[in-house]
Amino acid sequence: GLKVKTVHKAVENEIVEVSRADRPALSANELLCLQLEGELAEYLPLSVRRRVIRGVAGQPRIARFRASDVLVVEVASARRRLASSLRKLHLARRAVTTDPDVMGGEPVVKGTRVPVHAVACMVEQGTPMSDILAGYPSLSAEQVELAAVYACAYPPRGRPKKQPWADTPVRTTKVTLDDPK
Repeated sequence: GLKVKTVHKAVENEIVEVSRADRPALSANELLCLQLEGELAEYLPLSVRRRVIRGVAGQPRIARFRASDVLVVEVASARRRLASSLRKLHLARRAVTTDPDVMGGEPVVKGTRVPVHAVACMVEQGTPMSDILAGYPSLSAEQVELAAVYACAYPPRGRPKKQPWADTPVRTTKVTLDDPK
């Protein structure tokens, strides 16, 4: 999925036009346009991306968009990748639960007390799957992947919480000084 910052930038640069400012939800066509923006941003300048995405937005069922004689965008394949991502997000939503009585309402993997964002942080930092599963034996590899998908789609709001152990030294050593007489 796209990072939230990329989505905001696409809307700000008027690459993707969001039709409903009063609702945070995006239509399927707007999601397709964001998918294309994410894939084209690395290869095409802003003006070309804007023209391609507006052309696709005007013809939502199109399979290919011909921007010029040398540039043809395969919209159907982007649509398939988007559908796959949305299915994965749906599975991730079903694998996560929130309950005010469990972990203070923080999203956890269903059937456990394992915080979704803690698992996702480990995945993002490149922790090997075997280490994550050893640390959380109640999870499966699929649950770890779905937790990462969920956390990407629903990042924690506000400032990060300060962890109680953040300022705790890793090791303390007492040294006695001999009396220099």
